[in-house]
Amino acid sequence: MALSMLVCLYGTMMTGARIPFAISRERCFFHALAQVHPRFRTPPTAIAVQAALAVALMLLAQSFRHLFSLTLFAEYVFYIAATASVFATIVDGCRLRR
Repeated sequence: MALSMLVCLYGTMMTGARIPFAISRERCFFHALAQVHPRFRTPPTAIAVQAALAVALMLLAQSFRHLFSLTLFAEYVFYIAATASVFATIVDGCRLRR
């Protein structure tokens, strides 16, 4: 189970920092998160902010179950937002064709 959690953490860390990076690159979020490392071509500031938030959540959580509940809640909220954005895009596409 520990190996599974570490692999999931690695995948989340590598992809999760890309969202604030992309939003910042479009000038809709803090500009500092849009910086790219010249050699590795990664967003180090966005990764560092994500790591700091993860550590803060781990320190503030009362138990693993509490942390797991927070994670599931956040995932459901983002799944709902992603689904709503797909439907909004479909509706806007239909309006543009008319």
